[in-house]
Amino acid sequence: MKTALSIKDAPRIDEDSVDLLTGRQHQILNLVSIGHTNREIAIMLHISVRTVEVHRFHLMRKLNVRNVAQLLRRALQLGHLSPSLMRSQASEPGIGKVELGVGYARRLVKRK
Repeated sequence: MKTALSIKDAPRIDEDSVDLLTGRQHQILNLVSIGHTNREIAIMLHISVRTVEVHRFHLMRKLNVRNVAQLLRRALQLGHLSPSLMRSQASEPGIGKVELGVGYARRLVKRK
């Protein structure tokens, strides 16, 4: 049976580089998986947007992917993300709320 997560269809990647994901890259991967933007991630982790971009770049290079859809697919294939964890995090109250400045917050739109 062929599925979207079939590992045999995935391009070969260096397994050692996957094991070398940093703790910060895992944090960013989890936040990306529930739909946060670079800016929101930067605010949550108290780092610059550019630092988030660099972490995402290195993460995507290590996993040999070109976009977020491929990143999430590969992370699921390799066991770095759990589909049930992604769903539960996205539905928890307060997860989508991020302070973006003085006096207001933005709520992420839930995607179906």
